[in-house]
Order: sequence, then C-alpha cells, then structure tokens
Amino acid sequence: MSKPTLSALAAFLLAAATPLPSTGQALRTPGAIEAGLILRQADGVKRVMMVAAHPDDEDSGLLATLARGWGAETAYFAFTRGEGGQDLIGPELGEGLGLIRTGELLAARSIDGASQFFSRAYDFGFSKTAQESFAHWPRELLLSDLVWAIRKFRPQVIVSIFSGTPRDGHGQHQVAGILTREAWTAAGDPTRFPEQIAAGLQPWTPLKLYRRTFFDPQNATLEVQTGTLDPLLGRSYHQLAMDGRSHHRSQDFGSPQSPGPRSTHLLLVDTRVASSDSDPLMTGVDTTLATLSRPLGPDGAREAAGYRAALAEARGLLNAVDPESALASLAAAARHIDTLSRLAATEAPPGVRRELSRRRVLIDRALLALAGVRVQLRSRDDILVPGESVLVEARVWSGRGTAISLNPPILSAPQGWRVSPWPAGVETPPDETGAFGRFFAREEEVAPPGVPATIEPGQMALWRYQVRVPADLEPRGPYFLERPRDGDLYRWPDSPESWTLPFEAPPLYGTTRVMMTVGGQKIEVESRAPVRYRGVDKAKGEFWRPIELAPRVSVTAEAGTMIWSTDDSAGREVGFHLTNLDPAGIAGSLSLEVPEGWRVAPSSAPFDLATVGADARTVFTVTPPAAAKEGEFFLRPMVATRPRVTTH
Repeated sequence: MSKPTLSALAAFLLAAATPLPSTGQALRTPGAIEAGLILRQADGVKRVMMVAAHPDDEDSGLLATLARGWGAETAYFAFTRGEGGQDLIGPELGEGLGLIRTGELLAARSIDGASQFFSRAYDFGFSKTAQESFAHWPRELLLSDLVWAIRKFRPQVIVSIFSGTPRDGHGQHQVAGILTREAWTAAGDPTRFPEQIAAGLQPWTPLKLYRRTFFDPQNATLEVQTGTLDPLLGRSYHQLAMDGRSHHRSQDFGSPQSPGPRSTHLLLVDTRVASSDSDPLMTGVDTTLATLSRPLGPDGAREAAGYRAALAEARGLLNAVDPESALASLAAAARHIDTLSRLAATEAPPGVRRELSRRRVLIDRALLALAGVRVQLRSRDDILVPGESVLVEARVWSGRGTAISLNPPILSAPQGWRVSPWPAGVETPPDETGAFGRFFAREEEVAPPGVPATIEPGQMALWRYQVRVPADLEPRGPYFLERPRDGDLYRWPDSPESWTLPFEAPPLYGTTRVMMTVGGQKIEVESRAPVRYRGVDKAKGEFWRPIELAPRVSVTAEAGTMIWSTDDSAGREVGFHLTNLDPAGIAGSLSLEVPEGWRVAPSSAPFDLATVGADARTVFTVTPPAAAKEGEFFLRPMVATRPRVTTH
C-alpha cells in the first residue's frame, strides 16, 4: 500500500477538471495581420503598466490601444484575483472564484494584448477605508509585490486607475492608489527591498506617472483616443476591449462592441522627464533603439540603424495578398539583431540583452507568419497524473511557397520526466475527430526520430513522442495555493520564478528551429511554445487547453461546510465523491482524519475505479465529542492506493 497522501485542494481540482483559458488564441491570425502587429512592437522601446485592485478595474480600451495600436509592451497589475465578488456562472466562491477570474483576465489579455500580474492579496470583500483594508493586508508586503512586478516588467510609464483617496470608494481601491504612488518612488531605490536585488532584479525608475480620471474627468490633462478603427484588425480598440471584457463572465460583464469615438482621460501626476501635462503619453521618454545601441559603441549604432531601416522597408512591403514580399527585409532585421546580440554578450547591461532577445523572438514570429510556416505542439491528454505516459505530436507545416529544413523539434520537460520517440509498433491512441472526422481523415507519415527533415512548399512533417510523468511526482496546484493562506494573504513558494504571475509556467515546451532561404541567404528561425491539448466539442468544434497535472484520484466533499451546535453531539453523515483521473485505473481506500476527540465510522472505505471518469461515493458518520468547544475544525480526507487486481 502506498503512503497516504492528503487529497488535493478543491480549488486545484477545479483547475485540473476545468482548465482555464489559455492566452494567445482570440487574436491568433497568422500571416500579414500578425506580422503587421508585430512590426508595431519591434522598433521602439515602450512599456506601460496599469495598476488597480481587482479584475474588472482595468481600462481595457487603453490597454488595447497601447498594446495593439501603439505596439507598446503593456501590463495590468491587479492586487487581487477577485475572490470576494459574485459568481454569475457557477457556485465557486473564494479561492475557486479567484481561479476562474484569473482565467477570465488571461482570456481578456489574449485579446487586448497586455500581460497580467498579481500581488499575493486575497480579496476579503468590501471595505470602506484604506485603513480597514490595511488591517487585512500588511502594507509593506503588498508594496513589495508591486515593486517586484515593476522591477521585473520595467515600465517607463505607470497608469494608476485610482487616486488613493476616499473618492475611490472601495477601501481596496484606495489601497491600490496609495501603493501605486509609493511604488513610483520605491522601485528605483536600491535600499528598498534589497532582497529583490539579491534575487536578480535591478532597481527600476519609471519616468511618468498618470492617473485615470474616471470619477473626476474635469481634472484630466490628457485624452487618449481609444475608438480609432485599426486597419489590420477591422475593429476599434474599444471594440477589441469590449470583446475581451465580455470574457469576465463570472461578473455579468457581457458587453456590446459599439463603433464610434471613445477616449480615456488621464492626469499627469508626476514626471521625471521634461513634459507638460497635455503632452502625449510617451513624450519625454526615449523610446528609440539609440538607448540600446549606445553602450555598444559605433558598431552598435550602425547595426541599430540598419535594423530600423530593415523594419521600415518591411512595413512598406507588407502585403496581405503577397505576404512573402516582406520576408527579405525581415530576415535582414534579424541578422542585425544577431550582430547586436553578439556585441552585447559581454559589453552591455542585462536590460539591453533582454530587449534584443525580445526583438529576435518577435522577428522570428513574423518571419514564420509571413513564410506560411506553422508549428503545432499537441498532447493527446489534457490531465496528466503520476506514472502516466502520453503521446505528444509535433507538426510543422510549410503552407505556402517556402521550402524549409529542420531537425526534429525538441521537447523540454521538468526534471525526472522522460521524453523519447514514440515506440515503433505501439498503437497510438484514437484521435478525436468529431462526428464527420472520418470523411476528412488522411494518413500521416511519421518522420523518423533524430533525422533532419526537408519540408517542401505545401507539405507537412509529423513527429511523435512518448512523455512519461514520474510515478512519484507529487501533483501541485497553482503556486499561490500550494500553502494554506496566512489570513488574507497567499503564501508564495520560496522560489521566486512564479511570483506575481497568473500561474506557473506550463510543464512541457517544444522548441523548433527552422532553416529557410530568404533572398538567397539562409536564416534560422526559432519557435518556442507550450505543448497543449486539442479536443473537439461536438457543438463548438476544435478547442485547445493547457496541460494540467493532477492527482490520480480527486476527492470532493458533498458539503464544504457543516455547522454543529456546542450542545449537539449527535453523529452526522459526511459524503465524498472520488473520481478517477488515471487511464490505468486506481484502487485503494479513503479514510477521514478528524480532530482529537472526534469519532468517525467506518475507519476506512475501499474503492476500485477502473476507467477515467469513474466515480464512487463514500459516506462516513462523524461524531463530535460530548463537550465540544466553539471553533473551526477540519475533516481531512486521506487516500491510500494499492495495485489494482484484474481478472480475465
């Protein structure tokens, strides 16, 4: 019998059973549109961070305008995940609702183009004053979270949604405004939160601080047009934002995508550069590549100028009907970036290397989009359990007129996982094709492992891998739920890799390096993306989900909370449902850990679940002591597994 382990948190089981939306789908329009959006980002150095308290506080129109229209790196920092609100779409509240709203924010960000950050604050519900909120949230701790995100993202401009005064209404809104003003000063001070510097971040001094004047428009000094029609997207940024905002489904936020003029009004609160109140948002901020090339001397300046000229030429040649016409210019831009990166390898600060690396990733995406090269990394299962083996497929398709060559894509997995070619002669799992899939199915030849491939125009190559999850892997939920909360604060893991992020990084990634000839010269282009699950819904068609790691069996209580009177010592029935997530089946017993002095019968209950999704119900009778004291007590289900015995 295996060692009993604590059943997973209910919130984690929710995440495993109902994967949250993944980013990057709603606006995935490979080709000239994607390349055009990338070219807006690839030249200047523009970063803007918006700060507020909750999911739904953000100015979505401004985010979409900055990220999609201006090509600025844009982020939204929310102090909470919205755990204290209502839930229109289900019964989840508290941590479960926070998971749902995190997914809703990611779905919105995939449309408006911004990134997402959080603090460790748990939304405890409505408060009237900042002082009341600070009684739940240690001020310095939350300030350190925002400073961490600023130092990580390095925005030149910060936009605070709230003023930090009673005019903001909700006490948590006031806290967001107060701490944004404090972080404006603290982020650039190396004596503040020096442990962050020791962890690898550097002080960062933002240059301009604005505030949204939603409640006092008469004080606005700057108006940003958000109703402009984007020629690439065919919609205004406001319409784009409302599309994203409609993904806040738990909040009853379905919104019309109305055409016409829209704008956001801002107040310049503070600035460290020469700029008047009414100047445009980035006035006074050095957004050119001169900042990057300056530490690299004359050679760097020359390469940066060549890069910008190549980008300008690509923009002029970009053609939706003939997207390959801009390939040669983009390839030239990539070569200039490679030269700049070599110059910066030893002579430039890390921030310069970060910007150059980001630009090479952007240019690579644009090159693949215009060349018609598509890389698809697909898992045949979305919920992986310890000991499971799963089929992962990598498809590389050269869909237009470019011949490419490449080595097989490389899968990256956590330590202890095993990745190998799919064994010869082993039957592959049946594919989900939908009701009419048999009419469109075709035989796909599997490329031999380890052998370089050449893909002619219009052709596709397929590689298959077997990925085995370690049998002793201990499934983990979202990083902020791995430990019990400390009051109204999440406890983050000791390792800082995931701090302030929505979730930890996906477990499986694929890296594909494609060699193509452009303008008579060869260039290597890299694609790196997470492996995801593709399913087919009979009503809606194809959908994609992230891979989740889960326990072999989930345990769900029928009642999350039970209340006994102190003078009631009668036993009560407590029911649990067990659901199998292991393709190999699972057997064992369920017991219930109770507080000292309490009694439970039976001491354990056996189960044997043969197929994925098989469910069993177990009922215990729990009896409190005769003289129970007031307080909060926990009944903890414990699972012990054993090998299944099958007979034929």
